[in-house]
Amino acid sequence: MERIEFIKIKIGEIQGVHDAITELEDELTIPPYGMPSSKDLSKDVLKSLLEHFPIRVVSSRGYYRCVGNVRLFRIAFSIFDIDEVVTVQVIRSRMKASFIQDGYLTELFYFPALFGISADDAERLFQTWKHLEKASEKPRRTYWPSKSAFARVLRVSIARLKDL
Repeated sequence: MERIEFIKIKIGEIQGVHDAITELEDELTIPPYGMPSSKDLSKDVLKSLLEHFPIRVVSSRGYYRCVGNVRLFRIAFSIFDIDEVVTVQVIRSRMKASFIQDGYLTELFYFPALFGISADDAERLFQTWKHLEKASEKPRRTYWPSKSAFARVLRVSIARLKDL
């Protein structure tokens, strides 16, 4: 049997975040981070994102627990119905709690540093989105339901996007 396998399961089959992570969050008093509103996100886009960056899970005591891509799991779990089928990466080997915690802390500190964007970057993304919508001859997916949703999710003032 492969040690890592990609499968599709219902999001409701994931019984939360692994205890090693929740214990670390409690120990370090890591506060819950803000979640975008489900009204501001496209479920189709989120589902596609999970195809490219799947939630990592382990099977623990007969059910799945999230050990990687934790924030994306929490967003997906809060937005999708429990019967929504998503792609997950199942790790079929024992993992030490310290290894799980190290991966979580790496995500916690490095994802915002690597993927965080400035207000100027948000403006450029907004312009790209608008060009994409205008240039497309065939229907493309709707990434944002509105300019306001874009501004809220990317935490940029709508006024910055006013004349773009």
